Amino acid sequence: HEWSWTGTIDLSSYCSVNVALDFRNWIGGEEKIREYCHGLAVEGGNRMAQIMGTSVLECKESQIIACMVNVFLPLDEIEGEDKMKQIQRFQDELSKFYLIEKIFLPAHLLGNRWIVRASAQIFNDISDFERT
Repeated sequence: HEWSWTGTIDLSSYCSVNVALDFRNWIGGEEKIREYCHGLAVEGGNRMAQIMGTSVLECKESQIIACMVNVFLPLDEIEGEDKMKQIQRFQDELSKFYLIEKIFLPAHLLGNRWIVRASAQIFNDISDFERT
């Protein structure tokens, strides 16, 4: 029961479930969607890393990338500042710039390096990753 709360009292989203499933079937079904999103996450993450001169967090042959990709940023942790405060401040700044974009970029510190996670959705294309 607790997981059915969508954050709003507007229940109209439940009315669109059948249409949403029809749309997903119309564009090729779940397997095609997963293939597209995985391929885009791999390509998009590599493109982001190329643009920034960094790398993608991955293991052999992109095995840990489903439809989300983690990309290192060309930034290091600020020494002496609380990590949680740094993460929150950095995320707030990212949100100001990317709130209107089609890719949400949660930021994290991995060790002492900044990393962002980008998610590939069916409505994204490579230009979304390049703009990000």
